[in-house]
Amino acid sequence: MAPWWKRGWLHVAPEDHLNRGRDGDTLSDNIDAYLKRQELNPADFPHVYLLTSPRFVNYVFKPASFWYLYTADGKLKYVVAEVNNTFDERRMYLFPAAEDVGMFRQTLDKDFHVSPFSSRKGSYVLSTTSPAEQDDVSVTITLRSSKGHPKLIARWWSDAPAMDPSDLSTLASLWLLISWGSTVLTTFMKIVFQAIVLAQVHKLQIWYRPEPRESTLPRRSSSTETFLASIFLQYLQHLLDVASNKYRLTTRSIGGNGEQCLQNYIFLNLKIVQEDDPEAFDLRIHTPQFFRHLITHKKLSDLLSYTLLDPYEENRTAWSDDAQSLISIIQDLEKALQKQRPGKRWSLKEALYNVPWAAYMHLRCTQPLTAEKRWILLLR
Repeated sequence: MAPWWKRGWLHVAPEDHLNRGRDGDTLSDNIDAYLKRQELNPADFPHVYLLTSPRFVNYVFKPASFWYLYTADGKLKYVVAEVNNTFDERRMYLFPAAEDVGMFRQTLDKDFHVSPFSSRKGSYVLSTTSPAEQDDVSVTITLRSSKGHPKLIARWWSDAPAMDPSDLSTLASLWLLISWGSTVLTTFMKIVFQAIVLAQVHKLQIWYRPEPRESTLPRRSSSTETFLASIFLQYLQHLLDVASNKYRLTTRSIGGNGEQCLQNYIFLNLKIVQEDDPEAFDLRIHTPQFFRHLITHKKLSDLLSYTLLDPYEENRTAWSDDAQSLISIIQDLEKALQKQRPGKRWSLKEALYNVPWAAYMHLRCTQPLTAEKRWILLLR
């Protein structure tokens, strides 16, 4: 792929859309892969119209993009709304077209955190014209509360005819770069500024960001989280090797195999399979935050209990179809591993090193008291 400075001042890159460009080198490859995951045949939609914002000097922040999917006879069948938040998370909503002809209008439940002034409850109503059939662009998104009341209306429309940049004069091209470039570069800052005004001036209620659900594309992982993910997989395989005749581990990610996943996409789907039983236990990790919790727990079973059994769904960083059974398996493997380790007495030199280290481990992994436990201590 050509470096960004050779792709033009304004360009649309596959890595800015859908699965962040991991499904191919072109936009077409990526939308085809997405449709296959939705159990749709890409060949049924030979014509695709993408409404989005371009990169400018290799920078972009896109609150939303829209993919219009047309059949061979030019009929609008689906609209994919690609919604991004300021935490580098993404959610794709697939809106099916209604049978009646006219304005495209459909509703889907909201399950993605976009704004600190709104919870994940409610629904989106998408109203749009067909850009391939009309001379203008008109998109309206209405956010409704869980009770069906309109809370926010966002519009995207055109106020002038479409233009071909290759046909513009030098002066007109310069004006296009200035006007579009300033819009691209200031979108994120405008969002943050308006959020400060709403929070500090208008005193709107703040909803803290919950952990993303499985349907959400998580943020990109940091180098530390990628390293911790590799340690996690090695340790999990080490545990299963204790009972290699009974269990085996399979690793899968949306972007490919486990190795590729560790390099660029922390979104793992693990299966612990019993050799003498067709039953498999799933562990789906849907945010890199899961791996940060590794360093605050002494045992893997403690970490899984914390993240899978948290009473508040907003705090869960992983999912399992049978959390209790999965945790029980890990606990049994940890006990078996502990029995294999030979016990020995510490020398004075080893004690001087190991005792402070053990104290540090205890302090690092001690969980804070809940409000209920604090009250019990105060009453005593």
